[in-house]
Amino acid sequence: MRKISRGRSENDEPLSAGRVEYLEQARQRVRTRRIRRTAVLLVLLTAVVLFATGVVGSSVTMAKDFIDTARIALLPGSGWPQQTGVSEVTQVEPLTGSFVELGKEGCVVYSRSGKKLNSIQSGYARPAIAAGKTRFVLYNRSGNELQVESRTQNLYTKQMENSIFLCAVADNGNLAVVTEDISAMAKLLVYNANMEEVLRWSMSSNDGTPLRMAFSPDSRKLAAAAVTASGGQMMTNLYLINLASGDPVSIANQSGVPQWLGWTSASTLLAVYDTRVVLYNAGGGERAAYEFAGNTLKDVSVDADGQYRPAAGVRPAASDRAAGQKPERPVQRLSGIGQRHRPGGQPVLSAVRQRGGVLQCLRRAAVEPDPCGQAPGTSGRRQRAAAVQRQYGAGAGAAAGVRALERGENAI
Repeated sequence: MRKISRGRSENDEPLSAGRVEYLEQARQRVRTRRIRRTAVLLVLLTAVVLFATGVVGSSVTMAKDFIDTARIALLPGSGWPQQTGVSEVTQVEPLTGSFVELGKEGCVVYSRSGKKLNSIQSGYARPAIAAGKTRFVLYNRSGNELQVESRTQNLYTKQMENSIFLCAVADNGNLAVVTEDISAMAKLLVYNANMEEVLRWSMSSNDGTPLRMAFSPDSRKLAAAAVTASGGQMMTNLYLINLASGDPVSIANQSGVPQWLGWTSASTLLAVYDTRVVLYNAGGGERAAYEFAGNTLKDVSVDADGQYRPAAGVRPAASDRAAGQKPERPVQRLSGIGQRHRPGGQPVLSAVRQRGGVLQCLRRAAVEPDPCGQAPGTSGRRQRAAAVQRQYGAGAGAAAGVRALERGENAI
């Protein structure tokens, strides 16, 4: 039997230098292809993970906000006063380095230096806006549509299933929407900055209908003041919702109608009712309170140092009003209670005055009108709580409205 030799055959010739170089290049090409294939797989896997977690959408949004901020800083306007093109101003809200002004036909966005950044013609019958730091929502209180806008462009347009009552926007772009609910009193929905639903709560008649909402400074909590009828009077249920867990917690039950709601810090919440002002701890319980002592709340202003001043006065009789008599407006300073409701030292711009068509910015924030009145041509118990407040408001007329609500009558 022939013995198998594992050594090199005598006839084998040594490889030439060119052959060796060619083989080495071939091996290098194989290694390069493997590295490229692995890199492509890693990139695809990373992209899938980022899209699944929403990081890409958030990064794109942050990039757009940064570009807007740079544009506002590098392209200053001509200053104030100037024409804005809004004939009847109904609402003004501050944004970072700018503000949005709403009229009956649409809204415009101006930088604080007077440069026009955006203009939106909505055509809504009852438009309203709610703003965060770098974006705002324009919604129709007589319909189902809302538009999420940055300072310079449209981000999203969404059709809700039912009529919209109220909206609120967090500083990080989260959006809270209160709509009519066919099977309950109202429905509260919360969306993240990419308009993905993160929370849904169908609110019963005992829970109430949210009339005021406010996100916490870190955008992780939502406070909602919901009104309902109980024992012949309007009641407000104040809820705190942790968006991570989604569980609403009741922190207060107060008679009267909420006129304003805002966070003074990450752990304190200020609620202005028609008869009193209360500072709550986020964990529950009153921290401080001020009674209006029978006077009627007129408006609330925020000083440059962040202190709140409610203005309360007695409305004069019709004969006195005809004679030109003005109501008394004693101003009470809530020293030590309030902090600036928009952290970071951002100036408050919540009201405007039109003189000869020229916009003049003020620092007084008037008590907001009811933002969630019943849409024209509609009826039903789900909307009557809001309708009672829109028709009767606070004060003596509210009792008649509550009785109509409890009897099941349409208050419109």
